[in-house]
Amino acid sequence: MKNSSRIVKDSIRRFSHLGNKTIARYILNTYGDLFNQDIERIRKRVLYYRGRNGKQCRKALASTALVITDDTKLSMPKSWNIKIHDYHLDQGLWLILSDLHVPFHEMKPLEAAIQAGQADLREQAGGLW
Repeated sequence: MKNSSRIVKDSIRRFSHLGNKTIARYILNTYGDLFNQDIERIRKRVLYYRGRNGKQCRKALASTALVITDDTKLSMPKSWNIKIHDYHLDQGLWLILSDLHVPFHEMKPLEAAIQAGQADLREQAGGLW
């Protein structure tokens, strides 16, 4: 079984591109019992090993390999954003219901909105529907 210091150091090495609290959340979700499920305790350990508790603590560290200095370049991860092209509707009358929160939608309000939209479209179409 790993000791808590080694877990924190290994996590910092593995996720050096992430923020302190994000690393602490990972440790909490993976090894929470070892830290009494206390995210602040974990976060303080991450800050300590990254040298973010002040000069005195940095001097007390046995190794400064994990310390982030002003020279340390942190970079943003590549975006997962996928370019989506606009969808153009043909000319005509349309009922658009956005922000439905499917599958967490409520059926009664949705049915009422559809019925109201159909009635409105019938009026605008001159009763052709």
